[in-house]
Amino acid sequence: MNYWKLGCRWYTNAPLFFDYLVNNKIVISWTDKKFGINDIVLLTDGYTAIGIARVKSNPISIVDLPHYKNDFDELEIPSNDKNLLVFDAEFYELNEKDQFLYKLQPGIRQIQKQEIIDIINKLIISNKKMAQIEDKIKLLKYKKQIILQGPPGTGKTREAKL
Repeated sequence: MNYWKLGCRWYTNAPLFFDYLVNNKIVISWTDKKFGINDIVLLTDGYTAIGIARVKSNPISIVDLPHYKNDFDELEIPSNDKNLLVFDAEFYELNEKDQFLYKLQPGIRQIQKQEIIDIINKLIISNKKMAQIEDKIKLLKYKKQIILQGPPGTGKTREAKL
């Protein structure tokens, strides 16, 4: 598994395309910077980390996906370049308190700094825990009663009090 950084603006004052990626559950890259399945992509606006994605598919050339053309043109993403690749992805949006600065060159770059990789992994784990808690809350609102099972000291009572 590799860690990457993807800037979500092509240049200063260009439209931010982060929300578009999240809504369509995709990330983009170039043929010379091809992501692998389960690679982690840190999404940034300038130097500010605003989201994390996990790659879920092999790449598809943008020329094979004409339904993205108009939106990509509007967002100033080069939709006619056969070297532009699109990957399916799952996202973890970072709330304001989890956003951090990562001063790396603009564009798509592989992340080498272990401290940044550690921050990303910590945020992914935190996001997964919150998603599990939200699922339990939805279940409780729907079902009203559930039986929590597990050995002593695993947080059943604490979870129930939420």
